[in-house]
Amino acid sequence: MDFYISIYTLNNLDNLLDNYKQHILKDFHKINNLSIEYQTFENSILERKINKPLIRNLKPDKNKCNAYIWKINYGKIQCSNQKTIDNFCKKHHSTQNYGIINFYD
Repeated sequence: MDFYISIYTLNNLDNLLDNYKQHILKDFHKINNLSIEYQTFENSILERKINKPLIRNLKPDKNKCNAYIWKINYGKIQCSNQKTIDNFCKKHHSTQNYGIINFYD
């Protein structure tokens, strides 16, 4: 089963979850009468490490699979497998979740 979720929907979901986390932390801080300042407490719990994708300026390889894949810390890149079926590898010949590379000659 294939499905797609928009960035807008994912961002809304992320914001909703963050709001719930903040409410839970406020209640926890109040109920337990913590000596630490609330904002410091929240920042220590909700601190996120933001990993920006490394920018790679690679030209697509015509001999490799024409499917895009998502690689952590790199973002959307070309699949590194060799073409076997049409212009795709065995894994991506039926589904291309992140798009297709079109070569215009």
